[in-house]
Amino acid sequence: MRKIKKISLLLILLTLFALFGIGIALAASGPELVIPSNVQAQANSYVDIPVEFRSNGTLVSNITFSINYDSTWLNFNEGDPLAVTFSLPIDFSSSDCWEAVSGEIQCIVSPGLKPVLPTVPSGVFLTLRLETLNAPDGTRADVFFDDNPIASFGGPDGQAVPDGSTTDGSVYFGEINWFVFLPLLIKQTPIPTTVTPTPVTPTPVTPTPVTPTPETPTPVTPTPETPTPPPACSNIILNGGFEEPDVAWYLPITNYPARYVDAVKYAGSYSMRTGINIAPDVGSYSSAWQLISIPNDALSAELTFYYKPQTEEPLALRLLSGVINRTSKVPLEITSDDPPLYDRQLVLILNQDESVNTVLMNDLSNTRTWTASGVQNLIYFKGQSVWLYFASLNNGNGQRTAMYIDEVMLEVCR
Repeated sequence: MRKIKKISLLLILLTLFALFGIGIALAASGPELVIPSNVQAQANSYVDIPVEFRSNGTLVSNITFSINYDSTWLNFNEGDPLAVTFSLPIDFSSSDCWEAVSGEIQCIVSPGLKPVLPTVPSGVFLTLRLETLNAPDGTRADVFFDDNPIASFGGPDGQAVPDGSTTDGSVYFGEINWFVFLPLLIKQTPIPTTVTPTPVTPTPVTPTPVTPTPETPTPVTPTPETPTPPPACSNIILNGGFEEPDVAWYLPITNYPARYVDAVKYAGSYSMRTGINIAPDVGSYSSAWQLISIPNDALSAELTFYYKPQTEEPLALRLLSGVINRTSKVPLEITSDDPPLYDRQLVLILNQDESVNTVLMNDLSNTRTWTASGVQNLIYFKGQSVWLYFASLNNGNGQRTAMYIDEVMLEVCR
């Protein structure tokens, strides 16, 4: 009988799945972030890591997440102009990534604050460039999503989008030989041997009757389940409705400082006005600050507020937002030797040294209506104290810009 060599396709696939992270993903029911496995790299160079968003039929306008990488073999250089490259529509100009600690990159995908929030399209929306260190060929360095906190997704209605998921990836140093690991299963068909059977005379067996014994059921007393108490939540913003003038908010003295006002408000008797509404236009930063501390054991931290923007500037300038350097300090006032080109309406998170950490809004709007901000996720700042910063910037060209703020809340659940 001839021998037949047979390759087990199933075994080949299973080997690929185990060695190279190639698998068949179950259809996700919610939004998904994906980093590919075994992105090929060479030592002492760099590697570009694509991050893909899959909507899976959901509508997502905001994403916050952290990516960890193996710092033994990889390094993130924020000074590299190609360290972070977003592939998003222009509406998402408030998106940013930065290294919070060595080996952890935090990212926010956000359109800022707009009356109608756009949605993130499916596809590769972010490329991170990592420097590769002196790793020997065959080294695999993990690049994965942090689960503390987990990635979160916000919809265009300002509410959280449930059932989000992430898929981790890796970097592989050197050439990948896809065939060296493929096991071949050689199956040999045995040559049949003729065997003469010996006749056997069966011995009859007399069955022994069995009388069944009835079972007495043992009563079981159900143990009541103790429900898990819901997390305790509280608003940690002080005087968020601005009903107590000169309480909790820092209003720097500038050419035209921010003020508590009673003529325009969303609720209660007062709101906060930043910028210039009726007075002659002058070059000025007009801002309101509050130092916030998010507890280290926080499970969530969600910022919401209402704002009413107005401007006399041409709205075509809203696309000319300029660049807000994340590591530079926010100026308290405009200097005559370096006046800004455009008016802006700003909502920022500042570090304690007053340098910019996160841009929540960098816009120029004239809706002149009260608008809900939607939920801004600040959980990445747990265990930290940072400044919440509202401002309107006027460049003194005779066209005034202002923004009113009211009902600021930062709900922290623990």
